[in-house]
Amino acid sequence: MSSLAVKLVAWNATANPTRSAVTAVSAYRDGVACGHADGTIWLYDLELAGDKHADPQASDPSLYPKCMLSAHQSPVAVIKASEISAPSAEGREATLISVSEDGDVVVWSSADGRCISRVRTRLAGIRPTSVCVQAVDYQSAAEDLVFVAGEGPAAYVLSYPSLELVY
Repeated sequence: MSSLAVKLVAWNATANPTRSAVTAVSAYRDGVACGHADGTIWLYDLELAGDKHADPQASDPSLYPKCMLSAHQSPVAVIKASEISAPSAEGREATLISVSEDGDVVVWSSADGRCISRVRTRLAGIRPTSVCVQAVDYQSAAEDLVFVAGEGPAAYVLSYPSLELVY
């Protein structure tokens, strides 16, 4: 079986290609991710003066739209750049973890925008405001845990890559 990968992009003259308000932002190694009220996430490449693709006249850093990620059905509440265990390869992979207001948790590749893992979790009693990843030795096996917390009386722990609720 062969696969086909097609990058779908929509460009316009503004830095914000969508009319939806920005609700979350995270910088990562090669750029910036902006979550929006419509549930989309736009990835931007960051180019500094002197980069091989940068405008030779530019002295300030520039952001260029890279791709749009679409999986959330409600506003993106938080985005976090993280290195996480790669399920299909040895080592770790640069990722973005996004959580929407309705509890949807998605792990994306920051290199190409592909969805690595997704779970619709009802985060009862909280409005997500933070997410972090921690590699731990859990039940005699090393794994990554995703912690989601927010405004409210609970915090959630999910196991990666399944994003199954652990606690």
